[in-house]
Amino acid sequence: MKSASHTRCLFRELREEDLMERVPESKPLSRSEQISALLEKLTGHEVFARLRGKLGSSSTDLLKDMIAASESPTAFCHAWDAFSADVRVIGDLLAKLERDGQSEAAGELLQALRSPAFLMEGEEVPVHLTTPVTIVMFDPERTLAMIKWIRSGRPSDLGSPFGWPGSTEPEPARLRVVEELFQKFPSLEKALYERLRHHGYPGRELVQAHLQDVVKPFDSALARLKKDGRRLELAWRTYNPSLEIGHTFGTTIWGMVVLAPQAEVLSCFDRASQSRIGTWACRLPAAMIDEFDPFFHLTNKDLCLSVGFHPEFVHESMQKRFQSMASAGCQYGFGAAILSPWNKGNYLKDLDIPGEGDSTIQLGNRGEFSFMLSSYARL
Repeated sequence: MKSASHTRCLFRELREEDLMERVPESKPLSRSEQISALLEKLTGHEVFARLRGKLGSSSTDLLKDMIAASESPTAFCHAWDAFSADVRVIGDLLAKLERDGQSEAAGELLQALRSPAFLMEGEEVPVHLTTPVTIVMFDPERTLAMIKWIRSGRPSDLGSPFGWPGSTEPEPARLRVVEELFQKFPSLEKALYERLRHHGYPGRELVQAHLQDVVKPFDSALARLKKDGRRLELAWRTYNPSLEIGHTFGTTIWGMVVLAPQAEVLSCFDRASQSRIGTWACRLPAAMIDEFDPFFHLTNKDLCLSVGFHPEFVHESMQKRFQSMASAGCQYGFGAAILSPWNKGNYLKDLDIPGEGDSTIQLGNRGEFSFMLSSYARL
């Protein structure tokens, strides 16, 4: 005869098997689904509002700040008890997110607790807590043509229209991009010839041609924008490693980000020049400006803001993802979005079509591509 304990064990095993059959396996949530669900939980969450951006300091700094803000030891103890209760509530939420496999949401929440400047993807900021920012690109038609080649071309392609030594005959799609480049930049042929004559590294001829043919005509406007503007250089994820382009080797001004409304920026250009620039209007949360100088990195490149440019057909999804930090509209077939140091990592990864066997990308079916510029330095 079976023992009672054996019967209970068998019954428990049968119940567990029955539950496993009845409860369907839940599909893992995507990153965007995790963060969307988290934002719903945090809407009106008073404890999160009190702790946001407060947990980035060390424990000793936190103690010192709370003691300094307290009128007496008793007042400090009351403040500490309230703070500890808040931390317990948020800690419970974090633990549940990790338990449920929502590590992406947990990571976003932790970043928001560390820094008041951090925004979760899709998080809306009231307009009165933002500052207008304008992204400027000089002669977008030519600037975009050159960046497209930098992202998708190879240095050996450049000499192909002339049959110069060391050049290769690219496939038709890449050859069209090269030919377009020489048509749009009259000074490029001479700059390329000089670079080859002196056995220089590829890339400098592109910088020289862009400075000469695009940037130089806007010298007077650049002087007026200097106070509130920062120049934009190719972000390191936009680099073509085969080319020496960047602030280390010498660069050009691919664009500017200006802490001013669009109308104010346009007033720096005469009517004729306004027709030869592109502007994208965004809004930057004031907390980012208060936390660090967003237009000038202080210690390393990861502290600067970047600007992402993407094809117009994905702009609606980017507006949902970046909210006010995405441009209100598109120009020259591109939308733009300001990328903070925290959310820029996946931007190109989500959009690029990798090239085959090298560091370049493939252009889309309609020749579309994406890129990033960063505000590494002042004008």
